[in-house]
Amino acid sequence: MKITNDTGLPTPLYKAIVNQYLKGAQAHQQYTDMPTFRVSSLIDPPRLSALQHYAESKDLLTEDAAERIYALLGSTIHDIVAQWGGDDLAEEKLEGFLDVYPDPDTRVRCRILGTPDYLSMKDGVLTDWKIASKWELLLSDGQLRPERALQLNFYAWLLRHQGYHVNKLQNVLILRDWSKTEAARDQRMPQQQVVIVEQPMMGHMEVYRHLSEIVARHLKARELPIDSPDMPRCTDEERWAKPAKWAVYVNNNKTAIALGDTKEEAIEKAEARIAQRRTKATITNVEYRPGKSNRCEHYCRVRHLCSQWLEEIQTNNPKEEEDE
Repeated sequence: MKITNDTGLPTPLYKAIVNQYLKGAQAHQQYTDMPTFRVSSLIDPPRLSALQHYAESKDLLTEDAAERIYALLGSTIHDIVAQWGGDDLAEEKLEGFLDVYPDPDTRVRCRILGTPDYLSMKDGVLTDWKIASKWELLLSDGQLRPERALQLNFYAWLLRHQGYHVNKLQNVLILRDWSKTEAARDQRMPQQQVVIVEQPMMGHMEVYRHLSEIVARHLKARELPIDSPDMPRCTDEERWAKPAKWAVYVNNNKTAIALGDTKEEAIEKAEARIAQRRTKATITNVEYRPGKSNRCEHYCRVRHLCSQWLEEIQTNNPKEEEDE
């Protein structure tokens, strides 16, 4: 991948970002003897993982250094903590093998790679460090995205195959946007900058089934042409999607009085609220709010290769038909 500096970061910072990326890229050896998957890619949607694999193989990726600031911070945290791990297991590169069945008559042996952050040898607690936003906690009532738990369970599977004991899983979130004054003012905010979230641990057979099914889906997606109609589509949840809405405003207010999936539904809701409030209000504007796929729009490096994304941006901004 080519890393640009179009935003003009200071040279030392730019070089640190490039070096951090190259260090990671060099560690990701390319295997040709069998299909190989990293845990970090298996927790992504199969479509995203397949497009990423294709783009990397064709050297099609470009990213500005400014987009990798958090990756640099995360890598720094991992490196520093690993230095103080003592006899515990920190940043250990692991390898496992799995036979999967992309269809009932085909068995494929796959290599699974992963680098768990930290395993306490004393009590078997497996920890994954995350530089995260407070909003991941606030928008989900303290529950993290499902892939956080999945990643830890896949790491636990790799560790057990190497003879290690894992008794507990946890994410340690270092909140990059935490504010002490904000926490003091609003008790709904995280009260500490470091938040520990214990994750549910799957049984051996349960994690084996999950891993086998996910690897099989990723394998099938990787073998398809990137523009194939059979390429699995990312779900709304995987795209962090917000649906399109119609918004109704009254009295030239800046805040909508009602939202609806259709224009008619939004106006009906607005009229009902106006009647309920028994106030003088006049509808002054009806606005279409296009749906958004936040992950695709802001975080996906291969969206320019994705037919689903191209389809979405072409169809998600319908023009309202003129009234007769």
